[in-house]
Amino acid sequence: MTILLCDVGGTHIRFASAEVNGTMCVPEKFRVDLHSSLQDAIARYLLANSILADSVTHLYLAFSNRNGWSTEKAMLETVLPKAVIMQVNDFEANAAGILEGKDNEFLELSPAQGASVPGASKVVLGVGTGLGLAYLMTEGHRSFIQRTHGGHMLPATATPEQQQIFSDLGKAKKDGTIPIYEDVLSGAGLFALYRLVCHRNHLNPEYHDVSDLLLSGGGDPIVKQTLEFWHEILGVFAHQAVAFGYSYGGIYLTGGMMDRLIGGGLFDLSSFLRGLRQKNVPIVVRDVMATPVYWVRDEFVSLRGLLRQACVYSKD
Repeated sequence: MTILLCDVGGTHIRFASAEVNGTMCVPEKFRVDLHSSLQDAIARYLLANSILADSVTHLYLAFSNRNGWSTEKAMLETVLPKAVIMQVNDFEANAAGILEGKDNEFLELSPAQGASVPGASKVVLGVGTGLGLAYLMTEGHRSFIQRTHGGHMLPATATPEQQQIFSDLGKAKKDGTIPIYEDVLSGAGLFALYRLVCHRNHLNPEYHDVSDLLLSGGGDPIVKQTLEFWHEILGVFAHQAVAFGYSYGGIYLTGGMMDRLIGGGLFDLSSFLRGLRQKNVPIVVRDVMATPVYWVRDEFVSLRGLLRQACVYSKD
């Protein structure tokens, strides 16, 4: 009896197999663009790990809707004929994984300054191909996850410069939708912001995509200015998220962009904190200052969250 855990993002798909007792094998990651469909990716993983399709009794699937793959049950049954298929929101899976995390799996970027806020929830912010937001709430011995569409909120800009950034980027949108946080706080958003900063400085872009920018642009002053704007806006987003969710128990940063920025030494903590710690009414300032900020080290945290849900369902 095998449980298959699968998290489909916009850039990567992650897999692990697990047993009912909660034991998970070493996770693996593949690029989405190297596969024609979800079925193709699943078949490759099963073959590479010598797992018989008929032995898979459950598929727990987190899907971000960042590509055109079908997740219809009839399609998945062609490769997993005997599996019960459970699909959840990708960011719910991230949040559930954080509930299972241990202290050494989180890197504290900014410690709490002041006493913790009683009754506060926690917030998970994920920046990758897209932008995700979820809340972790505890009542007694029970934990709850509240998913949101927070990445699609109209931005609450804190400065004229930030307002102009969203206005300029919004003019380039072809679908007629409003400017949203994700227009900046995503991989594509960072590169769009870089191109905008180049244009304002009457310069041609030096890098052809966000991967090239992050790999080669650490010493470039235009990239540095771009990252300063980007991190300050991330801080504003976090300020809004903790205030709306009373989430002064902790900010947990996750996602591919966070991994690359922090892992590459490009995370601009001072700009992030400048955006986070707005001059607000005293009670809000106090509670924001008491909010620690963490980076989730485990890039497979969503699979751990899926396993947590699998174990919960198996007990019901």
